[in-house]
Amino acid sequence: MSEPTKLHPIGLLADRMGKRINLADFRLPESLPVGGTPTIAVLGTQMNSGKTTAARNTIRGLVAAGYRVGAAKITGTGASADVSSFRDAGACPVLDFTDAGFASTYKAPLADVKTGARLLLGHLEASGPDVIVLEVADGLYQSETAGLVGDAEFRSLIDVVLFAACDGLSAVQGVDVLNRQGLFPSAVTGLFTASALAMREVEANCAAHVVETAHLLQSECAVGLLQGSGATQISADGALRLQGITQQMGA
Repeated sequence: MSEPTKLHPIGLLADRMGKRINLADFRLPESLPVGGTPTIAVLGTQMNSGKTTAARNTIRGLVAAGYRVGAAKITGTGASADVSSFRDAGACPVLDFTDAGFASTYKAPLADVKTGARLLLGHLEASGPDVIVLEVADGLYQSETAGLVGDAEFRSLIDVVLFAACDGLSAVQGVDVLNRQGLFPSAVTGLFTASALAMREVEANCAAHVVETAHLLQSECAVGLLQGSGATQISADGALRLQGITQQMGA
């Protein structure tokens, strides 16, 4: 591995009045969720488990099926690569936690992280997408992610869970952790799906449906996530909206 980037702070930015500038000063304005938009949350076992690839492929699959997709990464450390990949996959609009005023959500109070997530979701819903895809950074045991997964209010915002794992054992354990929180993934995917043996092992020890990450690019597979068990039942408004979109596509 190459050496990490080294930074030497030389000062703080300030406005003309001498007030220190903070990213939170430029956050999006408050917006209440419109409601009724089916929302997919992509969770994972840890960093580099395949979450962003799974989210990107799901977006591409849904867009190819004719859905308008809004997307956001709601936790993490500010960097453009992940959100840029969502845009490249066809999502519009695309937001992340920096739009909610966080340079990083690491060690941020759970209440603030939830407020930021609601802010992003509200702006996505206001844009009128057919489906929303949210990526939650890091793994289930990371403090902010664990706080969100364990929070009933946050869980109520999610209709479908897509879970990414590095290997078979962590896939099975992760699904068990989610199930104990009342979250039931529509599918399990991630790096382990590069191995046919690992996929068979997970299928033999886990009730969740296993999907190769590359298959999420297929419209039928991506749309199928919306028809799975997911986190909860899709809200009545969301189900009617989704049914109408599907009927229009069939026509």
